[in-house]
Amino acid sequence: MKKNIAFLVFFIAFMGIVGILVYFFNKQTSSVSTTKSSLRVLTYSGFMKEWGPGPELAKEFFEETGIPIEWVEVSNAGLIAEKLKQLKTPVDVVVGLDLLAVNEVQKIEAWKRLNRSHTYFSRDLPASVIFDHFLPIDWAPLTFVYKKKPQSILYLDDLLKPENANSLGLQDPNTSSTGFYFLTWVLSVKGVDAGFEYLKQLKNSIRVVSPSWSASYSLFQNDLVPMVFTFFTSPIYHHLNEKDFRYQPIYFEEAHIYTVEYMGIPATCLRCEEAQQWVEFLLRMSSQKVIMEKNFMLPSVEGVRQRTPFDFPRNIQLIKPKQFMRFIEDKPQLLERWNKMGL
Repeated sequence: MKKNIAFLVFFIAFMGIVGILVYFFNKQTSSVSTTKSSLRVLTYSGFMKEWGPGPELAKEFFEETGIPIEWVEVSNAGLIAEKLKQLKTPVDVVVGLDLLAVNEVQKIEAWKRLNRSHTYFSRDLPASVIFDHFLPIDWAPLTFVYKKKPQSILYLDDLLKPENANSLGLQDPNTSSTGFYFLTWVLSVKGVDAGFEYLKQLKNSIRVVSPSWSASYSLFQNDLVPMVFTFFTSPIYHHLNEKDFRYQPIYFEEAHIYTVEYMGIPATCLRCEEAQQWVEFLLRMSSQKVIMEKNFMLPSVEGVRQRTPFDFPRNIQLIKPKQFMRFIEDKPQLLERWNKMGL
């Protein structure tokens, strides 16, 4: 009898230990499974925060596919390339790569070819900025925006006029992608040597050169700068959210430079098929509408912005990519010349 009782006690204790081990094993397995089932998406803060398009798109994607999105955050799009160098755990998709960074990230790692067979990209977007391994999610021309209408500005040379002295807000091309876009815009329109000569003359018209777009735009919003270099779509934010129609873009007779945001799938992806699903999902018209309305950029897919506030009343001439993309490889030398001017 005592032996039976001892055995029973031993058996109960043994089963208890087994139960505890099974519980912790299942919990650990469940945790690992959840991590593996998530699609890791590297993007910038503005895309994934509550005011950006990311949360709504992730919710819809999960409801449709059962695949949760795990965001990997960088503070701004310009730091994506640097983040890729530092990652210890691979990501499945990168969203928000800037046109200027496409060449750089290809030097960091290999990328998957993306399926775009059923996508009709915007007719306004030059075909040569749509790549096999990087597809655009949105884009926008760049220009100067004002609240108080300046005297007629049709050409870059008009910015040199005395009435526009001390009126421009620019961004430093060393630290800001929009700043480098402005530099390449001038060089594309005027040529390198003539472009730098123009920039020297522009000094009298420049009020401030800020380290970032957000810093210069904040000065503009607070009426500390009459005009700022920014996205053509920036005024739409104020029109829709604030009902403030003072914000207006300048349509230059010269072709405008533009920015493009891309998505890509690194070759090191763990959930490569699901990553392709996410890419195709972001190119749907419904997803593009969300991106347009939350990012305040133009959709990359045709037929989304028509008959919306993003459908501009006038055509915008765009610089051909080969005119300005050649400057990307020469960026260090161009920045050196810029810095010597002391702007």
